[in-house]
Amino acid sequence: MEKEKAMALRQFRDYLGLTQEELGERIGASRAQIAQWEIARAPIPAKFESRLRDQGFSVHEEDWPIIVRIRGTKNQLRLIIGLLADPNTDSNTRETARQELLKALSL
Repeated sequence: MEKEKAMALRQFRDYLGLTQEELGERIGASRAQIAQWEIARAPIPAKFESRLRDQGFSVHEEDWPIIVRIRGTKNQLRLIIGLLADPNTDSNTRETARQELLKALSL
């Protein structure tokens, strides 16, 4: 469970577009603590887990507030659109990008 939580925390932070330091400032933790939690080297203490939940964090991405998922999706969409617009993108990559775009739009 700790590894799953660590991976979810990293993805959540990325979706928010925050550095470890910025997330730490939001919840009163240090960058080093965030780094340790993201690699499952240390468990997230209950008080910080509560503060993360206040920010919208959940181990399960589908439980994240829609605004958090939209922010992450915007970054994904920029990458996908770039791949689709690039005439040098090979057909396999183009098809993968098309599928990812469809998945992102089904939010």
